[in-house]
Amino acid sequence: MPNLLERRKDWNSPTPENFGLPIEIWRETIARRQRYLELKTKLKNGEITELNDFITYNLNIRQFAQDALEFYEGSDFIEAFYNAIEKITILDPACGSGAFLFAALNILEPLYEVCIKRMREFIDPEKLNSFKSFQDIISDIDKHQNPTYWIYKKIILNNLYGVDIMPEAVEIAKLRLFLKLAATAKASPKLPNLGLEPLPDIDFNIRCGNTLIGYTTHQQIKTAFECDINGQVKMVVDDSMVLIDGMIEELQGVLRGYKANQLLNNSVGLHADKQNIKDRLAEIKESLDFFLARDYGIDNEKLAAWKSSHQPFHWFTEFFHIINNGGFDVIIGNPPYVEYSKVKSDYLIKNYETESCGNLYAFVIEVSLKLLNNFGKQGFIVPISLVCKQRMANLQSIFLKNTSTWQSNYAERPSKLFSGAEVLLTISIVDKNSDKGHFSTGLRKWSSDERNVLFDNTEYKSVANHRLRNYIIPKLSSNLEQSFMCKIFSSDETI
Repeated sequence: MPNLLERRKDWNSPTPENFGLPIEIWRETIARRQRYLELKTKLKNGEITELNDFITYNLNIRQFAQDALEFYEGSDFIEAFYNAIEKITILDPACGSGAFLFAALNILEPLYEVCIKRMREFIDPEKLNSFKSFQDIISDIDKHQNPTYWIYKKIILNNLYGVDIMPEAVEIAKLRLFLKLAATAKASPKLPNLGLEPLPDIDFNIRCGNTLIGYTTHQQIKTAFECDINGQVKMVVDDSMVLIDGMIEELQGVLRGYKANQLLNNSVGLHADKQNIKDRLAEIKESLDFFLARDYGIDNEKLAAWKSSHQPFHWFTEFFHIINNGGFDVIIGNPPYVEYSKVKSDYLIKNYETESCGNLYAFVIEVSLKLLNNFGKQGFIVPISLVCKQRMANLQSIFLKNTSTWQSNYAERPSKLFSGAEVLLTISIVDKNSDKGHFSTGLRKWSSDERNVLFDNTEYKSVANHRLRNYIIPKLSSNLEQSFMCKIFSSDETI
């Protein structure tokens, strides 16, 4: 091409505001617009067909879902989508003050709202059985003075779950959700109690305990009950496991009724039901704590001190209705970036494949993958060591096996993802039910002026065939870098 250097001499100069994004140079503007045209072509040709494609090409999944609900002409999709989102379970296993749960609430609310809006449009008031399932849903909603309050309340009770080791953080998380609810309340002086509905009780959704210590699955509990104090299988297995299973199932039945009555504003027996649930949970927890302490070699004299320091949390019993049905649909969060050596004096973990990784965030990722159902997705903000440190080999081996992953990488200078994060970070997404590939970005260095477009401008590149020795996942920011990597490594080679 003639005069190529002359024509490209301004590529590294800033793009004028009316053409580019903040602090963008012409080279970046041209690459972004080329990518836009590529994506537009793929969408037009029907090449983007799966949810994972939306992640890989960094499309707005929530907006797509909302638009599909808004403009789809049939009722079948509306009904199926509503039935799906009211059952979706979202967990933050180290929820802190609840920032991620709060974000999930704000994503789900407009989706609920558009579903309800479309249901009303389908119902013909002149036909008694017109869209009967929609009529039943709308009838329940219309019993409430404030539909928006009801939507938030339903999401908080049915969709959101969190655990944290700090009691203060748990209370703050619940308070944030309550304040969000209270902000939607509208007083009506002519109605009883000014038309205001009671706040939901989410003590059984947002729990206090140690995410890393406790029985996660039914099999773990069964194994504990079937072995004696020396870890040998008992010659005669007693009925303890059958008793525990029965207690848990009965407990969760009471809990489902407790939540349902809150949505119906039926206060009859709520206090007694809550006390019943608390008593049963305490009874089950006492038995499980005893068996877990035995695994740690703790006798009865030291049991109380061990429970105080380790704060065991038994996932299978606390969230039986979710774990017993396969696990959570979505797990998100910002787990602690703490070296294991710093907490060993407080508590010890056992039977973790990632113990050699030496950081609590690795342990949280491992337990979270066990808590996910087979179709679940996980998203965490963690240190960039996840993708570039040899000591994370065991963790990578777990989540790179029979999954699809997306790793976007961010510097801490000149700007950082959030205050207090003085390390390079990776936003790690894992799809447990996919093996379509592994994707990564370059190391994003950005200024505060770019914050509003930072994630919109994220671009993933496939690294499926270029995982290097020592468990380093390449950070690729462009087609050119990806092309270089392809030339350096054959599909079967590592260095």
